[in-house]
Amino acid sequence: MKLSLAALCALLLAIPPAALGEEPGSPPAKVEKEQDRKKKDDKNDFDARADLYVLWAVSDALDEPANEFSFTRARAGLRWRYDRLLEAKLQVELSEFSTDGADLDLLRDAYLAVGDPVRWHARVTAGQFKRPFSRTELFSFRRLPTVGRGITNDWIVRELVYGSRDIGVMVDGRAGAGEWFGYGVGVFNGPGRNAAEAGLDGSKDVAARLDFKPSEWIELGVNTSLKVFDRGEGPDVPRFSWMAGLDVLFRGGKWVQVLGEGLVGEAWVLPGRPLTWSALLMVSSDAIRLGFWKARLEPLVKAELLVRDAGSMDTAVWMIQPGVNLHLFKRFRLMVQGEFLLPGTDEATRLEIPERMRLLVQLALDL
Repeated sequence: MKLSLAALCALLLAIPPAALGEEPGSPPAKVEKEQDRKKKDDKNDFDARADLYVLWAVSDALDEPANEFSFTRARAGLRWRYDRLLEAKLQVELSEFSTDGADLDLLRDAYLAVGDPVRWHARVTAGQFKRPFSRTELFSFRRLPTVGRGITNDWIVRELVYGSRDIGVMVDGRAGAGEWFGYGVGVFNGPGRNAAEAGLDGSKDVAARLDFKPSEWIELGVNTSLKVFDRGEGPDVPRFSWMAGLDVLFRGGKWVQVLGEGLVGEAWVLPGRPLTWSALLMVSSDAIRLGFWKARLEPLVKAELLVRDAGSMDTAVWMIQPGVNLHLFKRFRLMVQGEFLLPGTDEATRLEIPERMRLLVQLALDL
């Protein structure tokens, strides 16, 4: 009886899977179930994100608090993607609520994207999002080593409104082996985020960017922004104004990352609409690993030179920002940085960007 049972078991093991109602080479039921779940996740992906950044700033400027606690970011967002062909995103800035509960500038990203930028080499995005202009501006705060984006970003991207978020339509995509080439071009209302179109003649701003990645250790970018004004917007406003830039990102493995960026264009808000230009250099390192909590230290130094009026170096502003960031669990950062601002002798420049020294200590949590 024992021999017969052993023979029966041997016979059953020798029967091919197809004879038992299974396809040849089919995975076990558990593996098949996991593969089906992964395919479903790839087709329909929904995620929620939140960022909470608390800053303690100590300043020697007379027009600022000697030390102050503030929220630099308190954001929440939802994103839905389907099969890499559809994407919708909604992001709000909760720190923009005033003390009486009225919102000041709540909405950040709100867009719908259709297409696959890699497989189709084209995607169309409509709504409110960042224009394809300035690598420093396009860096997310999750990847930005410094507490802020700096004086160049404040002046050219925000004050002159050549970049930043706006309502519009953009086409972007990537191509080539290793996606070495990327592009983005869009048309936008012009006034900036959460602002209605001011012109009545149908004019629109245009922004465009090209990215090149010839190797794993270097990335290059060129971009331009053209502002088109309605004559009815003001007697001193030009019909056209422009800005262009070049940037390079060098990665020396985990040891060093170097970002350089230069911008030049028209300062259309100043009398005579002079040229304005800037140069930025930032060096950081990701080489110092610690033996606990997935911790690492990221030392950095950033230097900027902004010349508001290219005809006068008295309008120049220097900014030096050294510091170190402690990363924990890939979610938390303790950022300790100094900030030194030295403007030229131009009175208007010193009024808008006064000389100051600050110590910045920021706790950043990305969920």
